[in-house]
Amino acid sequence: MLKYNFLVLCLLFWIPVAAVFLWRPDLRRAMRRAALCALPFAFSEVLFYPDYWAPTFLFDLGHRLGFGLEDFLFVSALGANAVSIYGVLSFRTYAPSERHLPARSLLTRVLSIFALVLVLVLFAAMLGIPMIYGCMAIMLLVGAVLMVGRRDLFLPALVSSLGLAVLYWLLAAVYDWLYPGIFRTIWHTQVLLNVFLLGVPVEEILYGAASGGAGLVFYAYAFEQRLVPLKEAGKAL
Repeated sequence: MLKYNFLVLCLLFWIPVAAVFLWRPDLRRAMRRAALCALPFAFSEVLFYPDYWAPTFLFDLGHRLGFGLEDFLFVSALGANAVSIYGVLSFRTYAPSERHLPARSLLTRVLSIFALVLVLVLFAAMLGIPMIYGCMAIMLLVGAVLMVGRRDLFLPALVSSLGLAVLYWLLAAVYDWLYPGIFRTIWHTQVLLNVFLLGVPVEEILYGAASGGAGLVFYAYAFEQRLVPLKEAGKAL
């Protein structure tokens, strides 16, 4: 299995997801929703492969399609981690906001955000921006726009951003231990900053940070959720 290095990376990111899912039942709904909403972003691999990196895919799907099964595993794990890490670090959980919206309105919100992201991705591609930076900028921009009406999410987003950056770095460091020097072989960092933090490209850590903040803000805004202390969760729910 070690031959499929992208699959191994995905499995590493699913370890904290599984741990939190078992430990914190209160976060399961958010994690399931976030993982499901993240799935369309698997197709963004066509923007990264092979210019940014060239891992080994199952069934050589990266070469054949531009994305693979691993992409769905990776983005769903990243989404689940993004919406749960703040709750774990702060002993808080999600609860419905006082403003109730029908399911149709929530779906409209999700689709509107997806449409905005798609437009921004196309714009970044037209400008010729390296997509790793383009994606980070898009996540920050969309997160900032959504927080205009949800200033209560600023601190949770900041903590989630820092927390996922650290988690991302730790998992990537384990990955580098399993595959010594892999970030210098299948990642094309030489055309970017080419700066490493204990063997991990700084772009990967920054990508984790951007995902952490954007993922939490997206979920809380799109599904009208607020974050409350666990001891108040019973009353909130």
